[in-house]
Amino acid sequence: MARNRNVNSGGSCPPGVFCLSPGFLILLGLLAALLIFFLRPFSIVIPPVPPQATQVPVQVSVVNEKGDDRYTRAPRPLRFWDNGPEYPVRGSLPGLGVFNQPTQGLPETYQSMGVLQTDNGQILPLYGRRTAYSSNRYNYYTRTDTNNPVPLPIHYKRRDCQDSNGCDELFSGETIKILPTGGTATATIYQFDGPLYVPGLL
Repeated sequence: MARNRNVNSGGSCPPGVFCLSPGFLILLGLLAALLIFFLRPFSIVIPPVPPQATQVPVQVSVVNEKGDDRYTRAPRPLRFWDNGPEYPVRGSLPGLGVFNQPTQGLPETYQSMGVLQTDNGQILPLYGRRTAYSSNRYNYYTRTDTNNPVPLPIHYKRRDCQDSNGCDELFSGETIKILPTGGTATATIYQFDGPLYVPGLL
């Protein structure tokens, strides 16, 4: 008996006996708690949605004695005075960076600049952009008014408005030449929306 007591007090188990140390029991308890936590079914709580109130339609009667005002005052179309640059640059490959970049900066993106009225009364849209951010030269083109619109280059003051130099800025009332058709058209240019500022900061 004395020999057995010395072996147990040393912390080792006698051969053939399964002993559990306090550290092993703590580890076993932690593993069981983790298994219970991760394997328990989760319940998703969906908050109740309050019923939406239905709006009762309100009937408004308008008395118009002078006719419809939509035709006496047309909406004022505006174009952006500070249109962003065209990015990514045409000719650049993704992942290889930008090359063949213009030396005067990137051209702006195309935007609707106005309308063109041809000699036979047809109205065509006019699209344009500045050739560079601080340039006074512009690229212009128009499109056919069909189900499959085709871009049409234009000439202004004997210059091609689609080349890299562009042409002078168009103003309302000026005449341009549509190249593929050989016809002429009169331009009506939209006004700029103008730069804005916050009065309290300046």
